[in-house]
Order: sequence, then structure tokens, then C-alpha cells
Amino acid sequence: MKSPFYNTFKINKIKIREKQVSKPEIATNKLKLIPTRKGKAVYEQKCASCHGNDGLGVAATDGTYTYPPLWGPDSYNSGAGLFRLSRFAGYVKYNMPFGVTYQSPQLSDEECWDVAAYVNSQPRPSKDLSGDWPNLLGKPVDHPFGPYEDGFTEAQHKFGPFGPVRDKIKELKQAKAK
Repeated sequence: MKSPFYNTFKINKIKIREKQVSKPEIATNKLKLIPTRKGKAVYEQKCASCHGNDGLGVAATDGTYTYPPLWGPDSYNSGAGLFRLSRFAGYVKYNMPFGVTYQSPQLSDEECWDVAAYVNSQPRPSKDLSGDWPNLLGKPVDHPFGPYEDGFTEAQHKFGPFGPVRDKIKELKQAKAK
């Protein structure tokens, strides 16, 4: 069986760092992704019972976490893979809420993207990523920090729609290759 992390959805394949990663249909131009009330509602219904209403997780008596924080000072930082919406939504699809299996996901694709957008719009530690992408056209379309060569905003790179960004990057790469 393929890893659910790298084979989460069945359509719109794009290459990311030499691995084939699938994107759900809603990552195309069909839906603009924003941290809406829908994401908050999914979080409150499906996530808060473990991660807390405040997203700060549940601490264990030994200083670790029974359920990790999803935002706040002890959560993952802005440089973590989960801060990319596609990675977070893919992880949630087949791993959350607690007890879900790859064969029996509980959340729809849309709910996964909505909750990912909501969680990643909350405060968290930052990380300087300014030197990570010397080739700006090599950044993943959902890399949430500029600068970019494609003219799209950080918000669109973070929340979508990703189709126009992907198309513009392809066009710019073709122009540079000439």
C-alpha cells in the first residue's frame, strides 16, 4: 500500500521535490480557499475535543503532549511541512480525527482543506525562510511566503486557488527556457 502522506488524493498530480503528490479536486480553480467559518466549524466539531478549543493541545504530566498544539507558541512553526496547505489537508484526510484509517476517512476533501486553512491562519512561531528558494520559480505553488516571480500574493499562494499560480509558473519557466 502506498503511503497516505504521498498518495492522499487521486487527481491533479503535480511534481513536488521529485515525488508525485496528488491534490484534491478543490485545489484547482473551482474553489478559492480561505480560512472561513466552515474551517472553524470543522475544527470545533472534529478537532477541539483532542487539541483543545484554543488549539493549544493537551499537555501530559511529563512535559510532552498527549495531543499536540496546532497553533500557539509550542506548535509547529511557519517553516514546517504542515504549514503548506496541501500537506496539512492531505495529512488530515487519512489521519484525523483520531481513529480514522486510510481506508475509511471521515472528512470530505473540502472539510480537510477548510480545517487546514483555518488552523494555519492561527498564530504560531515563525521561521526565516528567505534563503530557502534561490530559484523562485522552483517553489511549490502553495509555499506561503514570498518573494515570488509570478505576481500572485502570499494569500493566494497560501490559500489558493492554485490553478492560476501553477499556470503562470509554467508560463514563466517556458519563457526562461527560450
